Amino acid sequence: MTRVNNWPSAMWRCIEDARDVPYRVGSHDCALFALDVVEAITGVDYGEPVRGRYSTEVGSYRTIKRIGGAGLREAVSAILSADPVDRPALRKGDVVLYQDERGDHLGIHTGARAVVLGPDGIAWVPMDQIAEGWRVV
Repeated sequence: MTRVNNWPSAMWRCIEDARDVPYRVGSHDCALFALDVVEAITGVDYGEPVRGRYSTEVGSYRTIKRIGGAGLREAVSAILSADPVDRPALRKGDVVLYQDERGDHLGIHTGARAVVLGPDGIAWVPMDQIAEGWRVV
């Protein structure tokens, strides 16, 4: 996985396109958002194994289990063919794992913050709330 020459502007365009799009399982959720940004950064669609495969929460859990077994962390590792790394090793454009009271979510490292999906579009989480993520080399 390598980044395209104009990856920063491609990343920000993809994030901006998601700014006001409501969260919708199976069409605009945290996994698909993160994988869309990875595609913008690399030019490769890593979302193919999940895109169009589910439309409900239950369907998303089944898809995660089919791909990675135990949970979102393992599924992302399988999709990206990479092991997660601790926060200090992450850099802008990398996929991050964000946890809150509702569970695990994916986002993108943008510097001091990570961009994630909220109910009504993008939201921001301080990077000190991120434990780990995956390098988009």
